[in-house]
Parts: sequence; C-alpha cells; structure tokens
Amino acid sequence: MTNPTEVGRMTLHASADGTVTAVWWDTGGNLYRQYNNGTGTFGARTLIAKGWSAYKALS
Repeated sequence: MTNPTEVGRMTLHASADGTVTAVWWDTGGNLYRQYNNGTGTFGARTLIAKGWSAYKALS
C-alpha cells in the first residue's frame, strides 16, 4: 500500500468469492483502489479520483 501516515480514510469490501478490495484516499485527497492478489497482500494501487480530502467517510 503506502506509508500508513499518508492514508486519510479506508474501507474494505469482501466479495462472495472471498476477495477483498481496498478503497482509500490519502491526505492529499487522491482516491485509490487496490485489489487483493489472493496471497494475503494487495496489488498495485490505481488512482480513481482526486479531490477527496474534504470527505470523512465512504459508505
């Protein structure tokens, strides 16, 4: 992932097949998605939006 001090907020989603997707934004407001790679870690992050620094939660 990234340095934990850079993470603003995070949410995890578990699908029916047991895979987990992390959606999170850093303190600069960049929103990212990371898929679980099936080995207990996450693959590369993908930037999906900017400007999220004002938000406090994902639902």
